[in-house]
Amino acid sequence: MRYEQKADLQDSNKARMYEEKKKQMSSEKIDLKNKCVHCKQDTSYGSGKFVNRYPVFGLDPDGSGVEYDGYCCDDCEQEWENENE
Repeated sequence: MRYEQKADLQDSNKARMYEEKKKQMSSEKIDLKNKCVHCKQDTSYGSGKFVNRYPVFGLDPDGSGVEYDGYCCDDCEQEWENENE
């Protein structure tokens, strides 16, 4: 491999690593605790949605870089299942 090719390869790798690091730093994480990441309703014990919930980590629904942690309630899961049959 010639020197110019190596330099170009190193520059492209540095640019790629810089973009990945920038993306990681710009992403915002929001912890919704016991709320559903889709409908934002309470899924805590006593809410009636506690039993059929499941944890969700790093959901970015619109590609904006904002990631949500929380739970998904059964109502939202069933709605998604019906839409994607």
